[in-house]
Amino acid sequence: MAKETFAFIGNVLLIDKKIKLPYEIVDNQYLERATEEQVLWIKGNLIETLPPRDIHSYLYFYEQEITIKDNKIDYGKLLTSTNWNYYVIVNRNSQWNHELFTLRPCLYLQSKIFLPIELHWPTAEREEPSPQTTGEAGHLFYGMFTFVNQAYNPIKITKTFLNTTKKIYKRYETLSRNAHNNKDFEYRFILTAIEYFRQTSRTSDFSKMKILEYFSILELLLTHAPQDTGDSLTKQLINKLFLLNNRLKEPIDYRSLFGNIEFKKLITSLYAYRSRIAHGSPVEYLGLLDETHDGKIVKFKDKELQVLVNSATISKFLIETITKLLIYSLEEPQLFKDLKAC
Repeated sequence: MAKETFAFIGNVLLIDKKIKLPYEIVDNQYLERATEEQVLWIKGNLIETLPPRDIHSYLYFYEQEITIKDNKIDYGKLLTSTNWNYYVIVNRNSQWNHELFTLRPCLYLQSKIFLPIELHWPTAEREEPSPQTTGEAGHLFYGMFTFVNQAYNPIKITKTFLNTTKKIYKRYETLSRNAHNNKDFEYRFILTAIEYFRQTSRTSDFSKMKILEYFSILELLLTHAPQDTGDSLTKQLINKLFLLNNRLKEPIDYRSLFGNIEFKKLITSLYAYRSRIAHGSPVEYLGLLDETHDGKIVKFKDKELQVLVNSATISKFLIETITKLLIYSLEEPQLFKDLKAC
């Protein structure tokens, strides 16, 4: 195997035919189809990471033909090994892979692309390669069994997608460098929020704790400690989310998820749901607790929560909201600093 540091992309990707691989995403970091040697190494490490009885079920997703028609995803016949959908990000030049360290949260920000395992070639002191399982390995397991954000729904990679990734990377890299050089860096809270969002990959989408994690990120990014009853976290989020959504180039279309509901009512209901989880109050469903039955999503039984449809819809809204705001915060960090303070 060539002595190149690389990271395995856990998601299944559909690469636009206009993109010629290898493709340089950012400096020194190339998107490539994994070689046979790399695939053997990846499989060997996945066997150590995933439950043995499930390993072949996972691998089929990378080795089957994928078709998308009318927004329906189908996995078909097995592909030949040269056409498998194992993709890696290869570091060509740098001995220490700082670029990958910076690129990782940017990829997760954009489409929850995660890098569960990496192979690092060492310095002159150590000749053997060093495998590393990242915290995102958990997402590989949980993503298989979720109805919220399946890791195995293929992500379409286009030139536009890659150009956007490069912009996000440059802004994130600038903030990270400034934070490294200044312990009192004023925009550090943005970097912290991005890292917290990436860490949510370690929590199962079935866990209601993930909802609390999402709200914690929004509060970290947008709110300050309330000074009085008129300054509650709920009121802060209502006002600030409404303002920011109107500034986004592509606003969050919350009505497509929740119907014709006022924004204030939506955030108030979301916070009521959050509070129930935080305080251990029961949440009743019109069906099974796992929210699925014969392929259909089960709705909330409680009238107070019915406007929110179900927890899968809530998660979809929160993920879209957080990702758009975090990306926007890299573009206008001063705006978010001012909003957080007011």
